[in-house]
Amino acid sequence: RSLNKLKTNYVDLLQVHFSSFLENMEESVKELERQVSLGRIKYYGVSNFGPVNMKNFVDAGGKPVSNQIGYNLLWRSVEHEVIPSSQKYGASILAYSPLQQGLLTGKFLKVDDVPMGRRRGKLFSPDSCHLARHGQEGAEKEVFEAIAKMNDICKKANVPMAKAALSWVLNQPNVPVAIVGARTPEQMVENCEIVDLPQSVIKELTEATESVKNKIGKSIDQWAHPDRCE
Repeated sequence: RSLNKLKTNYVDLLQVHFSSFLENMEESVKELERQVSLGRIKYYGVSNFGPVNMKNFVDAGGKPVSNQIGYNLLWRSVEHEVIPSSQKYGASILAYSPLQQGLLTGKFLKVDDVPMGRRRGKLFSPDSCHLARHGQEGAEKEVFEAIAKMNDICKKANVPMAKAALSWVLNQPNVPVAIVGARTPEQMVENCEIVDLPQSVIKELTEATESVKNKIGKSIDQWAHPDRCE
């Protein structure tokens, strides 16, 4: 029925969203393999899977080609274990939220500039957003210090911050895809114009956000505590 609605005979990639959505890992993997054998899907992957989730999925017979995770200059916690474990099992990273909901466009220079709905994640203190449910300290000081540094770096390199942020993501190991949104056709065209950043600039951007990475630690799930992935 889903294929009929999509007006196609198959999908190239089907992904499992969150390990916690699977009631039975082995049965889920068997069904994915069955769909491959029927030609309804070419490949399957996972989304928001931590290293434990990934191991359990593979131990159940899964052969994921991808792990779609939040990854960007301000959310690098997945570098600790998620990206290495995905690479170990042959799954490429599909990086969603590469601009961290607009924070990496350079338009927001302080907490109050950020729309309330975009402050729900662990980069922000719950005191800044009544919608937050993670109960963690946040990293607001580190985030906006890093944004100021990145603004300076991008100005010196004569590159818009958004383009630099996307280029940085695609320059990371085992990250062939960045899933970026846009509010207008013009933004989409602009986001597709990826620039080739010098390695020196990539290094500077990485160093500018180390304090945020260290503050967040190994947390994978931006929105909830405890993490819904492990």
